Amino acid sequence: MSIFDSLKKKKEEIIKSGEIEKKPSYIAVVPKSAKLLSNTDAMMYKLLNLSYIIPVSKKTTDDGFEIVFGYKENEYKFCVYVSDFELPEAFRIGHDFTEEEIFCMESARKVLSSEMVFAGDNCDSYHLQIKLLCEMIEDPAGIVDFSAERMLAGRWAKLAARSSVAPSPDYMYVMQCVAGEKGDVWIHTHGLNRVGSVELEILKSDKEYYTKHADIIGVIAKRIISRDLLGKEYEPVYIMRLTEEIPIVATWISFEKAVRMYPSSIVGSMEDRQDWHNEDTGVVYLYEMPDDIDSRKLSHVGVFNELYGHNSMAMITTEETERMKTLAIERIDYLVSLFEAKDSFKEFGVLVKIGLEVDDEFKDGDMKEHSWFELCSINAVAQTLEGKLTHGLYYIASLKEGDMRTSRFDEITDWVAYCDGDRITPDSVYKLES
Repeated sequence: MSIFDSLKKKKEEIIKSGEIEKKPSYIAVVPKSAKLLSNTDAMMYKLLNLSYIIPVSKKTTDDGFEIVFGYKENEYKFCVYVSDFELPEAFRIGHDFTEEEIFCMESARKVLSSEMVFAGDNCDSYHLQIKLLCEMIEDPAGIVDFSAERMLAGRWAKLAARSSVAPSPDYMYVMQCVAGEKGDVWIHTHGLNRVGSVELEILKSDKEYYTKHADIIGVIAKRIISRDLLGKEYEPVYIMRLTEEIPIVATWISFEKAVRMYPSSIVGSMEDRQDWHNEDTGVVYLYEMPDDIDSRKLSHVGVFNELYGHNSMAMITTEETERMKTLAIERIDYLVSLFEAKDSFKEFGVLVKIGLEVDDEFKDGDMKEHSWFELCSINAVAQTLEGKLTHGLYYIASLKEGDMRTSRFDEITDWVAYCDGDRITPDSVYKLES
């Protein structure tokens, strides 16, 4: 090898992987009374006696304890400690809080904090951390997820802890949108590092389309959490169908490469990353045409601005579809009660998503087309409902928009009720709890 060959090798592009070592998940529970934090030894022994974990070791610390245990064929180390607390002003409030919950969150000066590295299924790990916190503090005022910079209502946490279904992948990360002085918007996530992925970003979005651009990050993030970590930079990821003819194929590159493509005046430039968002984060781009993949020709997500929202179909993983279905059916009694009380609302309506068998020519395994129906009637005894299709379908020729269909409860994959301006879903039924 000549000296010139050595120099050329040094200049070759370094291709990063989207997979990183999982960072710890930091979540704290806020009690309704600080007195509940006085005996962490009792909390430790309560956890060690749970039927669904297999204790391996325990150790007390100055401000709490550490336990190692088995859960669903994986081993976890769970660290618990009482820590000082002040309500983070910049964190996203992810739920509706009652006046009592708000008072407790605002007045709390001590919380029960936890640290755990996820193992196995990410959603199961997150669910486990919430369950363990609610075992120790049974009636929390709220949850503070420091990894995702989010605050969650205590009523939601109690329901989630009791459920057989893990919370949505959406709970495991948060998207923040920061506006620049010239109208540009920087979209970026917090929380994906704990599932072993780079955080995701979009640079130089805009105030008109940033919500549509954020949807792209959301689809990718859920795929990462549920099943597929990102590959290396420039590898294509098929995430959505804009129209019957136009797919969306995304990819990513490291933020170091991306920021060099823009002026330093944009929000999210190197100047904004001196203390944070300066490692393990990647910027999302699209491949507009099939040939662009081989040539690595990147397009900004704004290339399809005029098409976003026109009957686009997100490619949701099978795992997430099944999770949504199970939760929707588990909490169907809430929907039945709301529908039976519909006359007590001034404005009321329900949409139910049904998993429909596709036509034979499109069948590929257990493929379903998940479609929204306006709920017209419900029979709790027969466990059936009747609804009107609200949109056209891709893979079922016999059903048109406006057609009526009777469906079984076990065909439901999601539902949403609109009650006098409020929106109730299987996930947000905590609002109905006192």
